[in-house]
Amino acid sequence: MNDGGLTIGSVPVSPGALGRLITLVAAGSISASAAKQILGRMVATGSEPETIAAADGLLQESRPDALGNLVAETLARFPSQVAQYRQGKRAVAGFLVGQVIKASGGGANPAMVDELLRTQLDGCDEK
Repeated sequence: MNDGGLTIGSVPVSPGALGRLITLVAAGSISASAAKQILGRMVATGSEPETIAAADGLLQESRPDALGNLVAETLARFPSQVAQYRQGKRAVAGFLVGQVIKASGGGANPAMVDELLRTQLDGCDEK
């Protein structure tokens, strides 16, 4: 606001739009860094947060079924890293999370991917 010379009364962001932006973050639909970008655009343009997030490709994939499939495919592609994880090298999970996010085109919710990945790794018997 200071950079644009705006006062609180002249900001074109309604309380409802700000609330929806917060809800998008809380639901995992967008990241905190994406929310900052979106808020900047909301202040500059008065556009709705959902519209900006969709137009700028900032929505994260958070559906467990879609992410679960990506996790399963990634685990199948990296059996060596799966074996390392199961042998106690837990840090390899970060590599696998990165591979799932890469497979999603960068749109996967990292926290959800980590949770699903560890659940599949810890819940599956070694083959």
